[in-house]
Amino acid sequence: MLLPDSWLFAPLRGLMWIFREVQAAAEEEQQASRRQLLQSLSELHGQLERGELDELAFSTREKDVLDQLDAMQEGRSITQ
Repeated sequence: MLLPDSWLFAPLRGLMWIFREVQAAAEEEQQASRRQLLQSLSELHGQLERGELDELAFSTREKDVLDQLDAMQEGRSITQ
């Protein structure tokens, strides 16, 4: 009988749906963080080109942003 089998596996399917939703939300949050870091990197380059930052300040900030991107790529977290 299919109906009782469906009832038996309904909690498992519900749990799997929750896990998929949590994973999707986490991936979206990570992508948003990545976009924000790339935007910060772009802004730093613009500030350097406009003369708002000197080379030393740019290098320091760029390294911080790139380190955060690398950490995100490796699956770990760096707090600012």
